[in-house]
Amino acid sequence: MKTLNFIILAIAGFMLACTPVRVVSTEIIEKDFEGYKTFNFYEVQNSTSPYLNDLKKAVVSQLETKGYALSDNPDLMINIGSTVEEKVQTRETDYRDIAYMGQRNYSWQSEEVVVNQYKEGTVVLDFVDTKTDNLVWQGVAAGTISGKESEMIKRINKGVEMLFRDFPAQ
Repeated sequence: MKTLNFIILAIAGFMLACTPVRVVSTEIIEKDFEGYKTFNFYEVQNSTSPYLNDLKKAVVSQLETKGYALSDNPDLMINIGSTVEEKVQTRETDYRDIAYMGQRNYSWQSEEVVVNQYKEGTVVLDFVDTKTDNLVWQGVAAGTISGKESEMIKRINKGVEMLFRDFPAQ
């Protein structure tokens, strides 16, 4: 029975490690969220992200389920920041990769071999109190960027859901 439990835990851990979206950090700066009932977004400038509206929809959905309301005169303003980085996955060669070892002046050096190239996106959500202009909550999520639009929307929704797991409800 212990072996079966270990196998189930190992499989669950592997599946979580392979998740294309992860929460990097969340931080509650203001402990008392009693006075916050409404929210809105700062205008995003110079955004080239085709998924900004999908991200906003996911944030609105999560906040509404927690009891907050979208408003033109909000208690909280949300600043969205995002970056996209080109990433390269490599592996190091070792002596087991040597195919031939017979020449007199032969030398071999370990080297990095590129095995994958991909893009990783990072989103930062800053919640700012409109009365004091102070940061009250910050969340950061990152994930690989898929080439399929439907897959990206699923990842955005899942990432935002994970990000708001510990966000204070009303």
